[in-house]
Amino acid sequence: MKHYIRSFALGLLVSGALMFAVYYFFDDSVNAGKNMTVDDMKETMAEKGYRVMSEQEYIDLSVHKDEQQKEKETSDNTAAGDKNSKDADEEAQKNTDKEKTADKEDKTSKEKEEKTDKETKKYTLHIKSGMPASEIGDMLEENGIIKDADKFNAYLEKHDYSPKVQQGKFKVNSDMDFQQLVKSFTRD
Repeated sequence: MKHYIRSFALGLLVSGALMFAVYYFFDDSVNAGKNMTVDDMKETMAEKGYRVMSEQEYIDLSVHKDEQQKEKETSDNTAAGDKNSKDADEEAQKNTDKEKTADKEDKTSKEKEEKTDKETKKYTLHIKSGMPASEIGDMLEENGIIKDADKFNAYLEKHDYSPKVQQGKFKVNSDMDFQQLVKSFTRD
């Protein structure tokens, strides 16, 4: 067994030494970049289809491009100004009509939500053995009894109610506050 392990280790050592030698003595691409001058690098980049420019040249090009874009937009706006103003008026009227319809729909949906929020929701909470307290908050939120399970779970932890949770079925409703909910399914 020792013979196989020694052979394997020797093989790893030899292959590592060979890779080291090839990398440092025969790989010209690594050393080629170190010995190049800036002009050589520019020529190499140009051969590969890239263009090299100084920072000032880039800034000048960007400014010139922005000026051309603004001129183009100005000429397009003046040429199509009369036609666009009529189209814009018609489009504005259509948007106004759409907004009015959307506002009416929003109001009716808000009224429906308020009615459902005001209705008392009832739920029978079934707590099983080994159920984590955080799952209780999730169940209450899913059934519309509470609005935020995270706040309820934080309340349980803050007031040390988690270990006092009892198993069983408990009737709760959405009119109950956190304290009333907790008292309904914990022991004192």
